[in-house]
Amino acid sequence: MLGDAASGRAAAIAELPEKLAAISLRDLIHLIEILSKPYLHRRNLSEEDAARESLEIAASALRDWPDGYHRYLHQLRSVQLNTASCYCGYGYGVLSREFPFLWHSLKYGRSGISEQIIGLMKGELAAYVEEHIPEALDARALLTGEGSQFGRLRTVVRELGLSPTRVARAQRERLIETTTMHLRGYSKHFVDRERLAKHIHDLDKQSTRSAFSERHGLLSVANSSCVLKTSQANVKSLIVAGYLKTMTHSGTIWCTAESVADLIFKLSRTARRLDGINGISLVRCSAISAATIVEVVESALTGALCLAINGSGHDGSLRGFVVDREELLRLFPVVPPDYISTREAAQHPHVGKPYLSAAIRCGLLRSLEHPIKGRMISRAALARFRAKYVGAKELQYILGMLRSAWPDLEAARVPSSRGAGACVWYRKRALHLLDRNSRQASHE
Repeated sequence: MLGDAASGRAAAIAELPEKLAAISLRDLIHLIEILSKPYLHRRNLSEEDAARESLEIAASALRDWPDGYHRYLHQLRSVQLNTASCYCGYGYGVLSREFPFLWHSLKYGRSGISEQIIGLMKGELAAYVEEHIPEALDARALLTGEGSQFGRLRTVVRELGLSPTRVARAQRERLIETTTMHLRGYSKHFVDRERLAKHIHDLDKQSTRSAFSERHGLLSVANSSCVLKTSQANVKSLIVAGYLKTMTHSGTIWCTAESVADLIFKLSRTARRLDGINGISLVRCSAISAATIVEVVESALTGALCLAINGSGHDGSLRGFVVDREELLRLFPVVPPDYISTREAAQHPHVGKPYLSAAIRCGLLRSLEHPIKGRMISRAALARFRAKYVGAKELQYILGMLRSAWPDLEAARVPSSRGAGACVWYRKRALHLLDRNSRQASHE
């Protein structure tokens, strides 16, 4: 084995693991010395016997890697070289008590072995300690500088940004498995970091809002409005339209920062730099037209509305885009042609606002919502509605009497108008019932 290592043919040695295939003669000699010295420390052996036993110990430790190395560590624990009492609750005490020479040789000694082999030995020693001596919580951190698999619950909660109150509730509900150890007279709770990482989706329910938003890269609606430089109402409209992706946590809606940046990127790719146009900022289009922020964005992305970059330069927000006023008013006029507001429609004879509202609520009269004028009705639709239906004011004018003296008109009432706030009747049917009732009264 030594001869093959000296000749550079260590890869051909069947007894060595694959990870030690590049070992040199010097590394192999020092490795044999480190592995055998704890066993031969107090034994009075001849030089020849000590050399032979050293080779046997090293061969048994290096065969069947890493199980052979773990068996070597298990046997090494029975060799008590340090009788001083060490506190077993921390990795330093466990390593100093169980593996004193190996621990100091790997961590502090100047053995001359290459860093790759030293790192391999340290990593397997840390894996053995985590499996067989779980109370040594920081053994891996001491050996390799990496985070330990286990950690104190309070420390892990602080590192992950979780809410201590919600974690305690989840612990009581057994959503989080913890291990309790009694160290120095105190009960301390420890948790497996890898298991927490696997159940990170469940931990989102227990995390604080700031930690949740930082973990997933989220922005609140208020912060999104500051980034886009528009109102929160416009941000909510973009969310409903699907232009901004969201996540929900503890009843709060968060926008993903990626979707905000993606919206700006799409608009920037569509926009052009135009000089001398009579433009208006994209976020102020609803002030001079009937267009909402969603309609303007949709028209700009589809090419129906020309979008330009503000002459002063783009600042990464919606305010950095402008649209042509004339084109905007052509597509979304302030008042649609041949439309009137409900207030203007209520001024027609025998038509009141409650009557119109009931008709709109029942679906008998179509209308549209205007951002400035409120709800608006087409003149033609209003004329068709009045020709087909009749209200209480007009019937009272036709009969010339109070409603309490009217005949029964329940058969002519529109079924959907019940509970709508005002009664609506079919005009022809109601007039037919009134005419028949009047003829019966004249015959009597």
